[in-house]
Formats: sequence, structure tokens, C-alpha cells
Amino acid sequence: MLAQPLGPFRLGPSVHPRAPTPHAIDLALALILLSGLVFAFVGLAASSYFVDELFTLYLIDHHGGPEEVVRRALTDTGPPGYYLLLYGWSKLAGLSEAAMRLPSAVCAVAAILVFGLGLEGAFSTRARLFAATVAVIERFWFVQSQSARGYALGLLISAGLLVLAVRLRRGVQDGKPVWPYWAGLTMLGVAGCMVHFYLALQAGLMIAYMILTTGGVRLKAALGASGVLFVLVTAGYGVLLLDHTQQDVHHMWFGTDPAFLVTEAARAVRGVVGPAIAAALAILAWMGVRRLAKARGSGEGSDATSLSWPAGLAGFVLVGVPILGLGVTMTLAPSFSERNLLIGAPMFWLLCATLFDLARPDLSALGGRLALAVIALSLGAAQVVDVEGRFLPTEQEWRASARYVDGQAACDGRTIPTLALQTFGPHTPYYMSLEQSQFYGRYAQAPGRLAIHMPSDFGGRDRDSREDRPSLAEPAPPTASELARARPDLTALMRARLTGQDACPVLAWAAHVVEPSDIQNLRQAIAADAGVPLGQVTVRPFTHFHLAIPGWRRTAEAYVLEARRP
Repeated sequence: MLAQPLGPFRLGPSVHPRAPTPHAIDLALALILLSGLVFAFVGLAASSYFVDELFTLYLIDHHGGPEEVVRRALTDTGPPGYYLLLYGWSKLAGLSEAAMRLPSAVCAVAAILVFGLGLEGAFSTRARLFAATVAVIERFWFVQSQSARGYALGLLISAGLLVLAVRLRRGVQDGKPVWPYWAGLTMLGVAGCMVHFYLALQAGLMIAYMILTTGGVRLKAALGASGVLFVLVTAGYGVLLLDHTQQDVHHMWFGTDPAFLVTEAARAVRGVVGPAIAAALAILAWMGVRRLAKARGSGEGSDATSLSWPAGLAGFVLVGVPILGLGVTMTLAPSFSERNLLIGAPMFWLLCATLFDLARPDLSALGGRLALAVIALSLGAAQVVDVEGRFLPTEQEWRASARYVDGQAACDGRTIPTLALQTFGPHTPYYMSLEQSQFYGRYAQAPGRLAIHMPSDFGGRDRDSREDRPSLAEPAPPTASELARARPDLTALMRARLTGQDACPVLAWAAHVVEPSDIQNLRQAIAADAGVPLGQVTVRPFTHFHLAIPGWRRTAEAYVLEARRP
């Protein structure tokens, strides 16, 4: 007798032989997040200082105390808050790459912890986990977590501001005291104004949004007073800065033409929305639309109302900062750039958490688990690439090129011509001296032998021409005529090295935003001016890595031009 066939067998709603469990998905996201946080402290010295970090060192590498830090910061274009903190740290830890970048790693990690822990109760645990995981995958966070600049501190302040704003709003709704949150928001906003001007824009927009959406005359008045304070602090330092800066604030590398502005806006988007993050957000958006449509069709309620305020805050700031930045750029001084816009990146994290809770993936269903598994896999793959990058040099190779030049025994005690930076500052005696001693000279063993030159000094063409402005800094740097007298006859020097009369083979050392075309033009100019065949001038590039999906690729922004003897 044949056995009776078994009846239909169905798996339970939370069981599937191939689908990951909710616990496994949560664990995967947590591991991605943890690896991002841990690896922020790995490879702090893998890269050379890049030019902005070298300028940071100039601001703090002295024994003049906080007053000297502020005086030097006033020659630049930003507030001194970060530099004052780093100055104190440098007296304890020194000036090595690892020591100088460690505070940024701490601030970047702390920003995510403040965001994730501070928004408990406002968003689900899984939404906060997702948003925090997105944060460590972001290109901007990856770079700034190991950069001796103030952007990581800015991320921490931005995260603190949004947490205080959300808690203040919830306190109003729950009828609880909110004045401690207001006081914290005000103090942190003032601190932000003294760290970065675009943090002042963010703080002001947050105040405006809360005034528009939060009831209570007394609270509105208090928030308005905070906003006025932010304006006064920012404007006061701004006026002082314009009176002392050595920069030509209207002719920096920032542009005002549409092509530049669109490029920087696109870079800002890519800085927080890489391919993996874009895929994750697309999946969540699709799930959110389906959920809202289903709720509307069945007459069920949704979380859209409770999520509308944080979503509105994030949107108001994320749209408002670029608009205000454009206004500043077109009326006061150009400043619209990827990095300045993204100092408020935690607002994007807030939007990610909102989207996740709006979509609310149903992990009791196979489709929901698979969708979240795809998100975890895509973010995990991106994190693998980031981990590899922690072990690679990813900044301009001032260090390697300096070591190469120092390693040329025939050049001991000989003059080393260096190329003035074409996009950092105006070509004034102040900046020429700064570049020679603090940028090229930071890694060079004998910085006194370096001589800074414009491309035109070699017979080439300068990328731009700016009129010299008198130096306002003290002590006064060498004048243009003094610098000229300190240099050897460049043509005679090139000819001597190319013909073997001078055994030192180094013709020129160049770094920072140097295009291959710039080097080729310089090579041609040296050969033509010295009257030798082009083949006698060779180029040695020093490469670093940049992220080019799906991995890391080599590029060069540091070069040494050498003589090949006939």
C-alpha cells in the first residue's frame, strides 16, 4: 500500500530556509558600524599631511600661546575654535600625523555616538543603527575622521545641535521642561560659530525652523535671542577677520560661475550618497511608498505625522544651507564648496533615520528581510573598500617627495627650487614665504636651502596672476625683493645641473593640485630656457590613492623634475 502524500507544509511567517533572520541582519549592520568606528583609529599616519593640514600646523606650531593662535588664524578665512583646541592637544601629544589626526577620529566617532544614542526614543533602534551605519560609509566622514582640520569637530557639534533640537521639540510635546535643551543649544551654537561659519548658518536655520514650528511665546523669544547671538558672534569675528586676513577673499579657489557651483554641489551629494548608500535609500523609499499606499488604502494610520517634524528640520537645513551659502558667495565672499556644505552632514543622517522608520521594513515577511539583507550587503561591501583605504596613502605626497629630495646625496647643501602653490593663496611675500618654510619645509631636513619660485621664473606661464598685497602679519615676512635676492640665478642653476657642472639632479619640486599638464609645461620651459633637449628633463611622480568605484586608484599631485645627463 502506497503511503499517503503529506499535506501542504508551510513555513511560519518568520522562518525561511534561505532568508536571513532579523537578528542576523541587525548583527551585520552593527558589525559594519563597529568596523567603521574602530578603523577610524587605524592608519592615522598612513598618509602625508596635505596642504590644509600643513597650514593647520603653521597655526599651532609655536610657543606664543592661544593669543598667537588667534593672531595667525586671523590671517586666514575661518574662526579659530578648532585651532585653539588642537594647540592645547599638541603640547601634550606632539605634531606627528597620528597625534594631530587623533582628535578628528575621536570627534567623528563621537558624532555618530551622540547621534545614535541621543535620538533614543525619537527613532527606532534599527533606524538609528541604519543611519549610523550610513554615516561611517560616507566618503566625507571617512576623509574627515582622519584629517587635522576642523570638519570632524564640526560634525560633532552638528550632531549635538540636532539632538538638542529634537529633544527640545519632544519636551514641548510632552509638557516637560525644555530650558536645559535651549541653553545647551545656545552654547553649542555659539561654539559652532567659532569653529566654522557654515555651522553658524546651520545653527541659524535650526533656530528659524524651531521658531516657525514650535509653540510658546516665551520659547520663541528665547530662540530668537539665541539666533541674534549667533549673528552677532559670527558677524563680529567676520569683521575682525576681514580686517586682518592675508587671503584675497574675493579671488581664492572658490568660484562663482555656474559650472563651479554645480560641480561643488554634485561633489557634496557624492560625499554623502555613494552607490551603496544610494541603493539602500532607493530600496527604503520604494518600501516607504508601498507602505503609505497600503495604509491609505486600508484606512490604517501611519508614522508620517510623528516623523514630519524631524524630516522637516533636516530638509529645511539641507536646502537652506546651500541657499545661504550661495547668497554669501555672491554678495560677500566666495565660499560655496563640498566640505563647507557637508559640515552639516548629520542632518542627512537624520533624514536617513526618518526614511527608515517611515518605510519600517516588515521583517516578519520574506520580502522585508531580503530587502534589508541587500542593504546590509551593499553597505558591507562599501565598508570593505573603506577599510582597505585606511592602510593606503590617500593624500598629496609631501612626505615621500621630501624624503626623495633629502635622499639625493649630491644635493646636500645645494639649493632646491620649489614651485609656488597655484591655488592656495595670493602670490604675496607672506604666502610665498609660508609655502617655502611651512609646506615644503615641514618634511624637508634642511628647509633653509629651499627656494620658492613661480612657474614664470622657470620661463613658464603662471596659472593665474594676482597683485601682491602688503603683509599684515607680524613678524613681517621677507619682501619680494629680499626673496628675489635670496634666490640664485635660476637659469644658470638649471643649465649647470643639466650639463653636469652641478652634480645635484633636482631641478624643481612641486606639490598640491599640480596637473600633469602643468608639469609638462614646466618641463618644456626648463628645457627651452636652458637650451637642452626636452629628454634631458625627466619627471618623477609621487602617487597616492583616491577612491574610484569600485576601488582605489593611483594619482599624483607631487613631482620632482630631474636632470638626465647627456
